[in-house]
Order: sequence, then C-alpha cells, then structure tokens
Amino acid sequence: SFYAQSPVDDRYKCREEVFDRESGRKDIVIERLSCEKDERFCVVVENKIGAGEQEGQLRRYREYLEKIPALSERKLLVYLHAKGVGHKPQSGSGIRFTILRYQEHICGMLEMCLAHVKSRKVCDLLSQYLDVVRSL
Repeated sequence: SFYAQSPVDDRYKCREEVFDRESGRKDIVIERLSCEKDERFCVVVENKIGAGEQEGQLRRYREYLEKIPALSERKLLVYLHAKGVGHKPQSGSGIRFTILRYQEHICGMLEMCLAHVKSRKVCDLLSQYLDVVRSL
C-alpha cells in the first residue's frame, strides 16, 4: 500500500491537551525535538472559542516555550480566537506570538483547500466545517 511505502518521520509530534503543573493545559502542541537544535521547533496553539483567557495563561505558555530546547526564533505561541481582540505580544521574550482569527484566517485557508480538493466527500466535510467557522 501507499502508506507502507511512505517514509514516516516520527520526529514530528502533534499533541492535544498537553498538561503540566507549571503552565497548565495547552490545547495543541506541535513539535520536532529529536534532531539538531537548529532544526527543532515548537508551536503552542491556544484555541479560544466562547471562553476568555485565564489569568497569566499566555505568560505561562511563553515560560513553557522558553524551556523547550530549540532556538527562540523556532518557537511560536499562537492565539486562535473567534475575534482575537485585546491581546498584544508581551515584550522581553524572543518567542514569537501571533493572533489567528477564525473568520479572517481559518475561513480563507478552508476556502483555498476547497478550491483544490477533488474528493466530493472531503469537499462536503470542508464546506460543513467552513459553515461552522463562519458562525463563530
């Protein structure tokens, strides 16, 4: 089969609801750590739908990222939000911070995917998800 012939790179990990006592629960952590330091990276995604930020939450996530053994420019904190208002990157840290909004960023990505997908079932799924995202 195709998958049996495809090389799998197990250096990449995508984990949901990653918890540790110091920084709390992170919604999504994407990382590549089992390689040379200049090739390592870590992305923490905080996904906010219908909930506000907890006190000091983004600061704790930055502190978590600071401990990751990768170059600072290869670490990213993403705040994914329906509206994405009221947050600014904190100064004093080399860790990058970005805000993604469902309507502005995710809708565009889904629309781009829809334009290229040939499978009718996948198109239907993406269209339904796009409707949900637009309703946020």
